[in-house]
Amino acid sequence: MKRTWRIAPIVVGLVLAASTGFVLWEARHAFQQSAAEVAASSGFKFQAISLEPAAPAGVESFAAPAGFTDAVAFAGDLYLPVRLGFLPTGPTAR
Repeated sequence: MKRTWRIAPIVVGLVLAASTGFVLWEARHAFQQSAAEVAASSGFKFQAISLEPAAPAGVESFAAPAGFTDAVAFAGDLYLPVRLGFLPTGPTAR
């Protein structure tokens, strides 16, 4: 009977130490996981690539204001729609 009373506090101490260690280990793991999630969510994932403009053969590009939304070829001239009508362009445009 005396031996049981001597071992009981040791067993209780070991169980208490193991429980405390497990709780601290879980808390550290949760902290590391939340830190990793915050780091992952705070950055933007993007990819920077260089694009080279490639026009099909026989097509020439030109800079145009945003008002030009379409073009029509008629009688050898190119007509661009503007707010007040059509803007003729080309070698014979008037």
